[in-house]
Amino acid sequence: MPSPKTPVICALDLGSMNIRVILAEVIDGEPRLLACARRPSLKIKNGDIQVVQVVGEQLLLALQHAEELAHGATADHVYVSISGSGLHTDLANANVYISDAEGVVTAEAMRELQHLLSDHKIPVNRELLCVDVCKYFIDNQKEVLNPTDQVAVALSCDGVLVSADQNYVGGVRRLIKENLGREIMRLLPSSRVLPHAFQNTLDPDRGTLCLNLGYGTLDYSVYKGNEQYLNTLPIGLDHICMDLGECFDLHSKESEKLLKAYIEVYGSLPEGEDGMIELKGLPGTEPRRVSLQSVETVVIARLREMLELVWHDICHAKKNSAVSAVLMTGGGARLKVIERLVPEVMSLHLSKPHYEPQHILPDMRDEIDLWSNCLGTLILGARDYQVSLEGGRMPITSQFTAEFRRIGGLVKDVFSHIKW
Repeated sequence: MPSPKTPVICALDLGSMNIRVILAEVIDGEPRLLACARRPSLKIKNGDIQVVQVVGEQLLLALQHAEELAHGATADHVYVSISGSGLHTDLANANVYISDAEGVVTAEAMRELQHLLSDHKIPVNRELLCVDVCKYFIDNQKEVLNPTDQVAVALSCDGVLVSADQNYVGGVRRLIKENLGREIMRLLPSSRVLPHAFQNTLDPDRGTLCLNLGYGTLDYSVYKGNEQYLNTLPIGLDHICMDLGECFDLHSKESEKLLKAYIEVYGSLPEGEDGMIELKGLPGTEPRRVSLQSVETVVIARLREMLELVWHDICHAKKNSAVSAVLMTGGGARLKVIERLVPEVMSLHLSKPHYEPQHILPDMRDEIDLWSNCLGTLILGARDYQVSLEGGRMPITSQFTAEFRRIGGLVKDVFSHIKW
């Protein structure tokens, strides 16, 4: 049962297949999960909202269900993860001279460096979503994780910025405002939130490539103590379905069923054995049986291409040396063949994602790989909420709404104990 005094945040993941919602109380910057819910997204493709009304209805139903499961708790603040072709990644750097009389790097110098990084020019039709420092350098030579209190003449850094098309961002904000009646606290790129869902990324000396292969997009992030690089490709499992449709003359629904059968059946067969599935095919064609091993040939070709695109991008950004392990989540994590392809393409080990037990609700346990994006949004959102609260940067409307609900909850709690 949520406390009427504790703020409740809502994490939303607008996926191509499902809208996922997690509600949690925020206690000292950490989320205490209350409930989760999901609904089919129906009209989201590759991260783009195609029919606002339909998606809005599904979004509202998902949130209402989560609030019911949380015994009437209502979301005070909303954090949303987004993906798709509307996102753009840029690399930048900044440099400041240390003005302290003793040449010590101060918090003020760090803020100035961050400000300069944020001033990196992006096209006027984009909105900056996040800025992350990858590496700090003292006097343009020595790389340090935290330069505060160290002696230097100059301090510089490399950073990664993610921006989004304003039309896309505006559409998401209107979707939330018109259907949920709430302002978005922060829009977060899916690739940005992903590493925060796992225990694996807590070691600052171990670099991890986090991949989230969903139905419509492929998000990835290189994380080593902080974000080193992140990006999104507008390709996903739907491209594999299209390949299957072309190869076996199937319409979209049948190709989705074929991929699902491949994931569920072929992955459980003993090594070396094959399986068969009967397909209806296109109208006017005879039903036929297809070898799941032949399906794997198609799946491997597209998956290999996806992994090669990701690895080429990471190498081009010169972040490959920071990676020592790979994590895979999303629907693509259920493709067993990925365990073979990752070492072949990247020469890296594919690790199993590990999660904090307190971050997994019973309804999430059976498909936790599909909840990782929403979970990362929640964890990062809770930390962002705490920082905003301590820094006095909470939006006025959000403060008023949260306080109004808090007082209302207290009044309700008091009157519920009065015997008339």
